[in-house]
Amino acid sequence: MAFFMTPVITLSIELSVVISFPVGEAIASGLLTIGGLLAAAVLSMAAAPMLDGSKDGILYWHGILGVLVVFTFIMNLFLKEKSLTRDYMETVLQTERKI
Repeated sequence: MAFFMTPVITLSIELSVVISFPVGEAIASGLLTIGGLLAAAVLSMAAAPMLDGSKDGILYWHGILGVLVVFTFIMNLFLKEKSLTRDYMETVLQTERKI
């Protein structure tokens, strides 16, 4: 699985740099890496009850995944397709400087 997920890491870092244009590339990629590591730590601790095989552990795991899905959906509502391009943001900044 890691073989197929490796390209996703580089694409995610590139997308985070494009989305957070005024912020530097190192800050955007660093925050994404830290967030990924924290999420991995939380999810690995949350998976422990599920591995016990108890019914409560499975419900707990589904609850965490449900919260993550809802959070992702809400965050996607705030993204605008036009604002995802670096060129668009550069033109907006240039027009603001002219005014």
